[in-house]
Amino acid sequence: MSKCPSIFTIAGFNQQNWQSALKKEFPGSTIEGVEFDQSISYLVNLRPSDKKADLCIYWISLSDVFQANAMKIDLLQLVLKLDQSFQYSIVVLPAIASAAFNMFQGGELRTQLYRLHLTLSEKTTGTNTTLLDPTSWLINQGPSAISSPLWYLSKTPFHKNVFRMGADACKSVWNARIGNIKKVLILDLDDTLWGGIVGDDGWENLKIGGHDALGEAFADFQRWIQNIKSWGVILCISSKNDEQIALEVFDKQTGMVLKKEDFVSWRINWNDKAANIAEMVKELNVGMDSVVFFDDSPAERERVRTALPGIFVPNLPEDKMEYPAFIRSLNCFNKLDITEEDKKRTELYQKEQQRTNSYDTFASVDDWITSLKIEIEFNELNEGNLVRAEQLLNKTNQMNLRTRRLSKQELKAWAGQKDHWFYVVQVKDIFGDNGITGLLGFHKTENKEIFMDDFVMSCRVMGRKIEDAMLNFVQEKVQAENGSKLVVEYLKTEKNLPMLEFIERSRL
Repeated sequence: MSKCPSIFTIAGFNQQNWQSALKKEFPGSTIEGVEFDQSISYLVNLRPSDKKADLCIYWISLSDVFQANAMKIDLLQLVLKLDQSFQYSIVVLPAIASAAFNMFQGGELRTQLYRLHLTLSEKTTGTNTTLLDPTSWLINQGPSAISSPLWYLSKTPFHKNVFRMGADACKSVWNARIGNIKKVLILDLDDTLWGGIVGDDGWENLKIGGHDALGEAFADFQRWIQNIKSWGVILCISSKNDEQIALEVFDKQTGMVLKKEDFVSWRINWNDKAANIAEMVKELNVGMDSVVFFDDSPAERERVRTALPGIFVPNLPEDKMEYPAFIRSLNCFNKLDITEEDKKRTELYQKEQQRTNSYDTFASVDDWITSLKIEIEFNELNEGNLVRAEQLLNKTNQMNLRTRRLSKQELKAWAGQKDHWFYVVQVKDIFGDNGITGLLGFHKTENKEIFMDDFVMSCRVMGRKIEDAMLNFVQEKVQAENGSKLVVEYLKTEKNLPMLEFIERSRL
């Protein structure tokens, strides 16, 4: 999947401003669409073989709803056709709370829209169609969001800022699809995670929770951070503070929502924050472009931006009661599917730290690996592991042979072909279950050779000879195919040098 997908847009209004907004969010992408007032006709005649783009974006307008009703066409069934006709699709739902009717009018239409929202939500679960509700975009723009004169003059229903927010949301969905999301959130403490300076005010007098307006805002801010953690985002702390005094807040302040165990790593000292962050990023073995840093201090934010290019350092609102709304507005953490590995991500990284710490007690790497008592399972692709397999396939960069990106449907279809094999690799040891951390995909060619399509392994388990076990598994499968030859093709990217080093070491 490319960062610059080909895009096809469908809408029951003039799409000039809408497509212009999309072009700014998807530079380099080709964007085409249906002509004005042709959306229903296009959908009626759409066939699965008509696939024209990587991504279809259909903005359902009220005019489409009216037209479908007049033609006695089930709009719901038309929308569901998109999943068979495009690799991915985004459907912008018609806003129920729009200027088209108020709470005392349009009862039948309102009921129809509620039913459309609910049924589409149920029918598109687990598919490659993502739903977006534009209500917040309209609220953000206020009374000028919808303009009747603009509609009658140019058949454009919304203000440009509404389209801008819609395009930003679509880009967020696409980034989630291709695995281009942030994985780590590093937080300052004083006046960022709570109100006040713990070293001056003491933990008892901090603004957090309770019946205080600012304290409630910080508690809500922490609740949303905890929600983001449940998506698989790793939480860390970088704070200039006395560590013992700062950690005391987590132990004693009853208003705290987040607990120490919610964090994988922290650097609470008086050292340079950029240096502390660099240490933690190296420890977590992630790219700097996977990291977000929150700090209320403009000076600290600028220091980190300058010293660590690639890290995302947003400017927090000056009014700290805006923190909850601000973090809710960020699209960089969004995930379309939450797996069991995502829910356990913090625990997995904490266990990883225990493994790393145990390394120092052994004389050699081999002794350490032996002590872990690693167990590796190779399971065929199935409905139970499909979501995790797609996620790992599309987000892994370092240990990735060919960086092939596929949707769930494409992966399932590929694996279901004759003489095609696809396995997920699950790793366990004395510290616990690492979850699904590897993928193997290969097929028999017309020349009776076995071609390696996918060799993918999470960087979280690198350095334990798991990649060697995966290769041995493939070679055993090759030998079982009457002496077939294994063909390995390495496709270089900016990030998969570790894969090349493994290939050279294995003499493939």
